[in-house]
Amino acid sequence: TLGEIYIEKKEFESALNILQKAQKSGHKSEKLYQNLGIALFHLGETQKAVDIYESAIKKYSKSPELLYNMGYFLFQTGRSAEAEEYLNEVIKLDSWNTNARLLLNQIRKIRKK
Repeated sequence: TLGEIYIEKKEFESALNILQKAQKSGHKSEKLYQNLGIALFHLGETQKAVDIYESAIKKYSKSPELLYNMGYFLFQTGRSAEAEEYLNEVIKLDSWNTNARLLLNQIRKIRKK
């Protein structure tokens, strides 16, 4: 989608505008929520990104991508305990998810200090 292209180009304002228009026109999908969260996160709107993901995870609770990104966003905002819960869910759904395993290890190392 055009929103994804803007995200790939790191044009997050443009991505957000396109994605919000799609949302307002009634479009709803896992990918739309995922991209909205990514754009918001990169624009410094972390809490809005978390809110979008919380809503999306209620609808798409078995999405490793949404769960991982939520864990990542929470980790980046210092909410490691919450992040760990989401990342553990990713591992339950996709035991080979390298990104989730790496981030979990990083969280555990920080916690041990």
